[in-house]
Amino acid sequence: MWIRLFFILLCSVVASCQARSSSYEFKFTGFERYIDDENLGFDSRLSLSGFFEASDNNGNHALELAEVRRFNWQGDEYEANSWAHLGCPYNYCQLERFSYKPGSGELQFATRWNYSDENGVSFSSGATTTGQYDYRYDYTGGPAGRIASLDWTDRTRLIISPPVPEPSAAALMLAGCLLITWKRRSGRRKTGPPFHRPAATFA
Repeated sequence: MWIRLFFILLCSVVASCQARSSSYEFKFTGFERYIDDENLGFDSRLSLSGFFEASDNNGNHALELAEVRRFNWQGDEYEANSWAHLGCPYNYCQLERFSYKPGSGELQFATRWNYSDENGVSFSSGATTTGQYDYRYDYTGGPAGRIASLDWTDRTRLIISPPVPEPSAAALMLAGCLLITWKRRSGRRKTGPPFHRPAATFA
C-alpha cells in the first residue's frame, strides 16, 4: 500500500514541478565592439546578462516563447509578443523570440526596445539577437545619430545557472521526502525483532 502511495506522490511532485516555473540566470561574455563603422576589436571583459522564469507547460523538455513568464535583459523587463511598460524605461520593451533547452548550453532570443521624447527631438532604439549582435542607436539632433554595437563571435561564451524551482515547487518536493522518511522510520519501529516459532517437543 505504501509503495503505491509513494509512486502516486512522486508522480504528483514531478507533474507539479513541470507545470511550475523555474528561474535561470545567464551571462554572455566576450564581444567584438563597434562604434558607428569603427571596429574597436574583441574584448573578453565585456558582458551582457539577464535572467528569466519559464515553465515547460507542454512537457517537451524545452522552453519556448509562450512559456516565458518573466524575462529581464540588462536590467530591463521585456514582455513576450507585446509592448511592456512596467519595468521598462523606454516606450516599449518586447521579447520577440525565445528558445532554450535546459542542459544544452544554447540560449536563443531576440529583443527590441524603442524610446522617443514627447517633442520627438531625441530618439533611441535597440535590439539584441543572440549569436549576432546587440546594438543601440541614439539620435539627439543634427545630421546623424550614433550606433554602438557588440557583436557575437566564436569566442563569445554563455554562462547559465542550473534551474531554481519556485519556492512552492521546492516545498512540495521537500514535503514528499519528509513523508517518505517518516514512513520508513515508523515502519521500523512497528516491526520489532523477528519472530521465531518454538521447536515442537514430544513427551
